[in-house]
Amino acid sequence: MYRVTTILFLLIPLAFAGCRIDDDEDEVMNTPVISSITPDSGPLGTQVKIVGQKFKSSGVTTVAFNGVSAVVNSVSDTVIIATVPILCGTGPVKVFNGDESGIGPVFTYTYTVTVSTFCGDGNPGFVDGGAQVARFNGPAGLAMDDNGNIYVADELNHRIRRISPNGFVTSIAGNGLAGHFDATPAASKFNHPTGVSYDRITGYVYVADKMNHCIRQVRFNGVSTVAGVPGGGGYVNGTASLARFKEPYDVQVYTEDGDLYIADAGNHCIRKYDDTGVVSTFSGSDSPGQLDGSASGARYNAPVSITIDTTGYFYVTDVVNHNLRQVDLFGDVITVAGSGAAGFADGSGPLAQFDNPTAIAITNGVGLLCDKLNHRIRGISVGGNTVSTIAGNGTAGLQDGSGAQSLFNYPSGIVTNGDGIYYISDTGNNVIRKVQLQ
Repeated sequence: MYRVTTILFLLIPLAFAGCRIDDDEDEVMNTPVISSITPDSGPLGTQVKIVGQKFKSSGVTTVAFNGVSAVVNSVSDTVIIATVPILCGTGPVKVFNGDESGIGPVFTYTYTVTVSTFCGDGNPGFVDGGAQVARFNGPAGLAMDDNGNIYVADELNHRIRRISPNGFVTSIAGNGLAGHFDATPAASKFNHPTGVSYDRITGYVYVADKMNHCIRQVRFNGVSTVAGVPGGGGYVNGTASLARFKEPYDVQVYTEDGDLYIADAGNHCIRKYDDTGVVSTFSGSDSPGQLDGSASGARYNAPVSITIDTTGYFYVTDVVNHNLRQVDLFGDVITVAGSGAAGFADGSGPLAQFDNPTAIAITNGVGLLCDKLNHRIRGISVGGNTVSTIAGNGTAGLQDGSGAQSLFNYPSGIVTNGDGIYYISDTGNNVIRKVQLQ
């Protein structure tokens, strides 16, 4: 009996091990395999033939391009016809069969780009009103609220303007005279405001008041200085009333905690104003340079724009270094794209070149960048560190149309609604442009 019992106990684990092996083999046997896709590039609506095996072996067959679900037109065990979805970007094709999936080649998404003039008549000046009669003077940074209103740092008018979704322009702060004065919105004064950010929690608008060297807050009933002291610039960390900035160019509200992050261009670093009213150096130092690394060790050279992606990273346009930097929530820095020298080239990482990149809007790792002195709008795919030209041909001008036909004149501010529509401060043309990607 002892020998029989021992044999049974030895056989039982072997039987279970055999089941596990069989299960693993079944999983492999049922995993879809993609051998080719045709074509491997194209715009929205392209019909792609996916050739492989085991496409109908289990479950419901679905397809994704770069993680975006596609319409499946037909499916057999070896061939799938799928339609490229909108704004999927460039990335691998995947086939899903129930819980099993197979990954295939990369599909290169071709954007269809349409550029139009959203508001402004192209002449410098100050006029509130409808889209076709409104006038700006050197519009710079942009921000957007949850209702689709756009906020503009109208630099040479020394005002903060608001554009409704139908293009109607109103002034919400500043009296048009350069200076510093905290007062009611209509009586307040700014001095070359260049950056704006909308706080979705409070409804306040924060302003980088560049030549006043301070950060301002705009409410419906008044304007106040929240950090820095108007007058000569400096570099001092501490409580808001003691802190000093030097030509802060942009500001970004981090909605998760309400802190403000400031592109302190003249001090070559990123500063932070926290909810206790203390200003600190978040990334970099007041020494200019080009260096990736830890927060305190990183170096910038005149960072002029800061934004935060939906993935939780900050992106900074480092204008004198002519590149794009990525900053994590600890302040650590890597360079995403740009060679460090002024120029123009599409490509990946250091092979790409910019000339005074001034602003970026990015969602889910994909975005558009204002390449100011190249008079172009560039596309950024952070995952592949890939830069491409979306609109403009390098000639300064004002022309609407397709991306390749359109012309810009020193574009320097950008914001997106996250659905493939971007608004751009076309600074040299004194208008706000609309770029729609499909």
